[in-house]
Amino acid sequence: MTLLHVPARSAGPVRFGPGIDTQEQRPETTAERIWRSGRGEPGGATRATRATGRGGRASRSRRWRTLSAAALFAVIMAGAVLAWFKLSDAPDLVVASAEVKAAKKSYGCDGTALLTATVVTNGAPGEIAYEWHKNLDKDVVRGTLQTRSGQTSYQLPLRWSLHGKSTAKATATLRILAPGPARTAKASFTYKC
Repeated sequence: MTLLHVPARSAGPVRFGPGIDTQEQRPETTAERIWRSGRGEPGGATRATRATGRGGRASRSRRWRTLSAAALFAVIMAGAVLAWFKLSDAPDLVVASAEVKAAKKSYGCDGTALLTATVVTNGAPGEIAYEWHKNLDKDVVRGTLQTRSGQTSYQLPLRWSLHGKSTAKATATLRILAPGPARTAKASFTYKC
């Protein structure tokens, strides 16, 4: 189907230029009218849509669908945000117990004692603040431990170097400062030199 009328060849000379019409006068087709002046009358309504009233209904229907889709999207996003806040609320870190053990019961001259604390948690992520107290030299060793989600047992080692000639009972005390409440655990060994 051809929308534009193509003129037939003329037998005489063909002239081009302003004011020369090569086509016969005929009524303009719909495609030509749209091509030259746009879709329709101002406001987008045409005679056909004004007569049937379908243009307004279609526009209202399209607007209603858009608003409904936007409202549905907003409700889904609000639900997702609430679920994220609710589900990501992990429990706080709690220390269930702490126990300290010495590697040996006694150490000789200029020895280094190894004491290991086993700290048991509820498996929540967080940070444990602790300090080791030594009864013989009043030295305090402070530290922190980052816990991971799902892991419940952690080792905290202490290396204690002892020098000099003496016989003494040495005690190392682990004090967990945070998370509260504060907990203590200790272990003792004998230093003989």
